[in-house]
Amino acid sequence: MRLDGARLGALNLYRMGPHEWDEDEVEAASLFADMATSYVVNANELERTRASVAQLERALESRIVIEQAKGIIAAEHDVSVDQGFEILRSHSRNHHANLHEVAEAVVRLGLRP
Repeated sequence: MRLDGARLGALNLYRMGPHEWDEDEVEAASLFADMATSYVVNANELERTRASVAQLERALESRIVIEQAKGIIAAEHDVSVDQGFEILRSHSRNHHANLHEVAEAVVRLGLRP
């Protein structure tokens, strides 16, 4: 099984007894190998796509919580949203905490830095 000159795997064919492969059988086996290669490549691409989508969803969810926390802090301190983010980030750095976790604590637990 090859793709663009790279070997991806092998297709093994078996019979119950000795057999000389004729040209049609070799061609059919080659077609099966091409189909299997296509499946492997597409399955791998699908898995990469799913992983990327999941990563983007997590990033978006994280960003939403951070934006909510910025707004809460800005309102509490009567400052701009950008200044609210600076307060959030400073608290995160000063406490050696993950920014997303601090934002979660602000939004869900009532933390007020």
